[in-house]
Amino acid sequence: MKANTSGGDPYQIEVPNASADGILRFECHDLNFVEYLRLVFRFGGFPGYEGMEFPPPQLAELSADLRSF
Repeated sequence: MKANTSGGDPYQIEVPNASADGILRFECHDLNFVEYLRLVFRFGGFPGYEGMEFPPPQLAELSADLRSF
């Protein structure tokens, strides 16, 4: 549950998987796990704000000191 709203199916990584960095299932971007983490960190832990014209200004604060990886 996110904000008391059902967020749909939980994300999954299919196993066994020959890749060191599997694709997330049920995630709308079809990202691998590491790319998804990059997206999440870019939005201070709240990737649902991606694409919003005016995301909360606090997101910049939350992600300000994060190192790129």
